[in-house]
Amino acid sequence: MTLALEDDRIDLAMAMLIQFDGYLRPSECLSLTTDHVCWPQGRRYLHWALIIAPSTLQQTTKTGQSDDSILLGDRPHNGWIKECMRLFMKTVKYELFPGLTLSGYETWCRQACLRLSYKCSCVMPHIIRHAAASNDMYHSRRSLVEIQKRGRWAAKRSDGVVLRDSEDQLQAFVALGGVERRYQLTAQEKMNEQGEHRFSVKSMSHERTHWYCEGCEKWLDSAGSQYSNSMAKSAIHLHHCHQLDRNRAAGAMAGQAPLPVTSKPKVFDVVKGQNLGCRLKVSATAPNAPRRLLQVYCPILSVLQVSEYAAGISSDRLKAFVRVIRADDEAQAEQDMAQVFI
Repeated sequence: MTLALEDDRIDLAMAMLIQFDGYLRPSECLSLTTDHVCWPQGRRYLHWALIIAPSTLQQTTKTGQSDDSILLGDRPHNGWIKECMRLFMKTVKYELFPGLTLSGYETWCRQACLRLSYKCSCVMPHIIRHAAASNDMYHSRRSLVEIQKRGRWAAKRSDGVVLRDSEDQLQAFVALGGVERRYQLTAQEKMNEQGEHRFSVKSMSHERTHWYCEGCEKWLDSAGSQYSNSMAKSAIHLHHCHQLDRNRAAGAMAGQAPLPVTSKPKVFDVVKGQNLGCRLKVSATAPNAPRRLLQVYCPILSVLQVSEYAAGISSDRLKAFVRVIRADDEAQAEQDMAQVFI
C-alpha cells in the first residue's frame, strides 16, 4: 500500500486496504459501490460496514449467498481504517474504484513485486484475501470461527464433510502459476478440453491456436483468418458471429461502417502443474551394504504456499511426475519418467 501511495494511486491503496481488512475476493472489492457501503451512525454504530451481494440489487456471491455484512476497522489494530474510509468516501460518487480493472490490479501488483525485489509475485489480488486471514490467525486477533465467518468460508456440514470455496482455490492456483487462464488452446489442449488437460510441453508461439466462441457455439482457428473463406477461421479481435473476417475487412475498405466485434471467447483453465522443487537423494549406509538411505529435500516456501492457498483441490485436478535419475547414465534416465496420479 505504501508503494501505491508513492505512485499517487489512492484507488489501489484503498482497494488493497479494504480487500485485506474485509477478506474480500478481488471481484467483490472492485465492484463495490455506495450501495454496498454503510456509514457510521453516531455512538451506537461506530464502524464502517460493507454489504456483500445485497439482495436489493439481486446479487449473490460465488457461493450463492446474499447480504453478507462485514465491519471495517473493528479491532484496536485496525481502527485507523475508519479515518481512511471517511476521507476516501468524500471523493466517491458511486463506484468506489471506477478506473480499476482486475487485469490492471494484477499487473500493478506483479510490477510492485519486481520493484521490491521479491523472488516471486507473492502479493497478488487473489492472495490478499487469504493472507489477511493467515495474518489474523497468526497474531491471534480472531478465532478460527470468526475468520471463517468473516471470509465467508463454509464450515463443516453435520456429516463432517468440509465445504470449500472451489473458485478461491482455483484463483489461488492461478496466482501460484499452477493453472493458466486463457482464451486460446493448442491443438492437443483442444483435444483434451472435454477431459483431463495434459501438461503442456511446447510453447504456444510455435503452435496453431484455437478458441471457442460461445456466441457461435463452435471452435475457431485464428490462423490466416483475414484471408480465408472458411467460417471455421476467425480471430478473437476481429470476430463478428456468423461473418467472415475477410468480409468485415473488405467492407471497411469500401467505406462501409465496420461490423462490431461480437466474439464471446470461452475462458479455459489449463493445468500446468506446480514444480515444488523437491529432490530425492539415495546413498549407501556403508560400503557394500545392501541397505540404502533415502532423503527427500523440499523447499519449505513453495510447499507452504501451495498447501495454504491451494489446499483442498480435488485429487482429480492434480498430477505429479516422478523422474528417476541414474548416476551411471543420465541421458537414458531422462527417458525414464513414471507418471503417478495422486
